[in-house]
Amino acid sequence: MAEGLKVRFTYKPDSSSTPEEYWVVANPGMPDKWKQDPSTPLTDVLQSFDIFKGHGQAGQAPQADLLKVFGTTDNDAVIRKILSEGDWPKEKGFNFMQHKNQKTMKKEK
Repeated sequence: MAEGLKVRFTYKPDSSSTPEEYWVVANPGMPDKWKQDPSTPLTDVLQSFDIFKGHGQAGQAPQADLLKVFGTTDNDAVIRKILSEGDWPKEKGFNFMQHKNQKTMKKEK
């Protein structure tokens, strides 16, 4: 796998609870493999166990939001719901380090 190539796997909850989307950073093709075989270790599927919220200026989802939207603050349970009910966004992949660096640069300004 090419270094830096990751995919964003997105879950949009019922719009009545929140207009936001939640997402995880996964290895290409691995969410589909996990859907076919949930015994696939999440460590093989994901680049990190962080759960993100939002568009553009996305950041890590607060625990209170996870509890409100997913009914739990257990990251594994939330990640499994995102993987089982989520989907690929329009972009095929993105550079996660570039995303983190842009976020860091904006904080430093």
